[in-house]
Amino acid sequence: MPTLLIGGPLDPVTPTEPLLTTIAQAVPTARLVDLPGASHFSNLDQPEAFTRALIGHLRDARAPDDDRVSPD
Repeated sequence: MPTLLIGGPLDPVTPTEPLLTTIAQAVPTARLVDLPGASHFSNLDQPEAFTRALIGHLRDARAPDDDRVSPD
C-alpha cells in the first residue's frame, strides 16, 4: 500500500526526525515529505507544498485501469 508521510521539523507531536523518518524506513512503500517551517498542522502552515505532495501521491498511487475490479 503506498504510504505518504507529510511532516514538518517544528512539529512537537509527530516530528519528522526521528519519528516519521523511522516509519518511512520501516515501511517499504512509504514516502516522506518534510515541509520546511511546518509544525503539526503542516497542511495549514505550508498549504501549497502540502497539496502538491498529496496530489502527486494520489496520482502515483492510482492503479492502472486493467487492475480495477468491476462488478459482473
